[in-house]
Amino acid sequence: MECYAACLLLLCLLRWSINLLWRRLIHKPGSGGNPLPPGPCPLPIIGKILELSDKPHQALAKLSKLYGPVMTIKLGAITTIVISSPEAAKEALQKNDQLLSGRQIPDTVKASGHYAVSVVWLPASDKWKQLRKVCTVQMFSAHKLDAGQLLRRKKVDELISFIHQSCGQGHSVDIGKATFTMVLNLISSTLFSVDLAHHDEGSSQEFRDLVWGVMEETGKPNVSDFFPALRWFDPQGARRRISGYLSRLLAILDRMIEEMTQATASPVASSPSNDVLDSLINLKESGELSHHEIKSLLLDFFIAGVDTSTSSLEGAMAELLHNPEKIARARQELDRVETLRLHPPVPFLIPHKAESDVEIGGFRLPRHAQVLVNRFLGGEIDFKGRDFELIPFGTGRRICPRMPLAYRMVHLILASLLRSFDWKLEEGVTPEEMDMCHGPIIGIVTVR
Repeated sequence: MECYAACLLLLCLLRWSINLLWRRLIHKPGSGGNPLPPGPCPLPIIGKILELSDKPHQALAKLSKLYGPVMTIKLGAITTIVISSPEAAKEALQKNDQLLSGRQIPDTVKASGHYAVSVVWLPASDKWKQLRKVCTVQMFSAHKLDAGQLLRRKKVDELISFIHQSCGQGHSVDIGKATFTMVLNLISSTLFSVDLAHHDEGSSQEFRDLVWGVMEETGKPNVSDFFPALRWFDPQGARRRISGYLSRLLAILDRMIEEMTQATASPVASSPSNDVLDSLINLKESGELSHHEIKSLLLDFFIAGVDTSTSSLEGAMAELLHNPEKIARARQELDRVETLRLHPPVPFLIPHKAESDVEIGGFRLPRHAQVLVNRFLGGEIDFKGRDFELIPFGTGRRICPRMPLAYRMVHLILASLLRSFDWKLEEGVTPEEMDMCHGPIIGIVTVR
């Protein structure tokens, strides 16, 4: 069996080598058209994966100083274009927005077929526009966000109360887990009018653990994403594990949708809850959404919403604890832009994919190339995507629909944490010992 697997692996690598040689013969220099962007010479088969280590955005920033703001790097079998300047980002995400609106879908995301109806992963099609409009109207419009202000304040108060209780008992606080639970409950209360997680570890945490499991698996490096020929083998078991998490999550969402549908149809039904699920079921009854699409939207809300907010908050607190002299200044300024600049929820944005050959900065980006927009620093900047110095939420047609909620939520939580407590590291831990690693190589979302 081991010999058979080794032979299959060798055949896959041989096929990849032949394809690479054939493409180089076809696109050899001088054959016409613009050249690929410059970049480091790749090693055979693995490319430059090993150079990225555990801080890929920093490694790519250093390489961009050598090869320029538009750079080609080979990651296994995947041709990747890295954009590292505001000017190039503007040309890519504004001028050529449509040509670069595709998504490079990780293998784990394909586990349950969810990507086929997900706002995050669908191509910019009519169906994508419809689902994105539903997201905006039902959850992220100014009216909905203003109406949810009291709920956000309530959930933050519950977080502060939990930390006060832990301090009174002499316990340290895992700020990442605490904010994760709080954000998860905020989203579940908005969607279903019920909390699905608890700060008390003695309570059932099934839903929280499933969401956390999905976040961890999608954030880990997966060899199948760099060598697509290996996807069928699932060598790390990532697809199998995330399939288990997603099937259980979707079963819970199925049950909640069914319960709400039955309650709505009941002749003795109580008054409408007016939460998001209630509105989505009304759209289902009018034929605008299917049951499968509702379930997919709810999953998007949880996975994307919980992860990005939690990682930004945890990153901000880690930065302050690593540099305790900055806490007093942070209390005075509560600079929300600095949080998103130092610890963006997705350091590279979600990878784009070129739908056809496109020219950026005088270079040719080949069709199907993966395009990463690395972060870059600036001075007076707007993080909402209008300037291109800082774009933690993306920009153009693929800008994150959650940006208005994240803008309000991250600032409120961070301000409350800093104003309510004097923060210090756990006994025996020094700032130098803190792990400030920004997560695994090319993870969709940073998970610490």
